[in-house]
Amino acid sequence: MTQTERIEILKEVEVVASTMKDISEEFLKVPTTPSNIDSHLELAHLLTKLMQATKLADTIINMK
Repeated sequence: MTQTERIEILKEVEVVASTMKDISEEFLKVPTTPSNIDSHLELAHLLTKLMQATKLADTIINMK
């Protein structure tokens, strides 16, 4: 993997992380109620999976 390819991947990860941060901040503005608790839990689960995926991408980049 070339340095340019690594930079491009990291730029994409940065965009994803920034978007994830924005979504999290907006979602936290919504009060948690019994009717939307499932949505809050699902978003938290998806954000966790996304963070794990970006860590995996970083690990793969560092291995090559």
